[in-house]
Amino acid sequence: MGVDPVNPIKAWAAQIRAPFLLLSVVLVLIGGAAAHAEASLDGLRFALCLVGVILAHVAVNLFNEHSDNETGIDHETPRTPFSGGSGTLQQGHTTPRAVLAVAASSRSASGSTSRGSRGGC
Repeated sequence: MGVDPVNPIKAWAAQIRAPFLLLSVVLVLIGGAAAHAEASLDGLRFALCLVGVILAHVAVNLFNEHSDNETGIDHETPRTPFSGGSGTLQQGHTTPRAVLAVAASSRSASGSTSRGSRGGC
């Protein structure tokens, strides 16, 4: 994913691996469809679960981005859509501290959604 140095939204979208978040959405939708088929879908719980799973996925991607940058592996691995990191840290578009802060915040917020849904998805 190319990163425009002037556009921080693109830099963050690259770091959270935005296209891959679709997998989380699809899996929660499948679970929601199954709950609906059993006539047990709680709309609020479903919405909180969806948001929580996406935030957890964002957190994992950012923790991975940070860790791979700190260990140096992203400096040595050729970039592909599936490996080598986004390159945003190495190119100076974001900082390790900012990535770690957003990762921790996303993780914390994902846990808050499960408490709000009375125990999780």
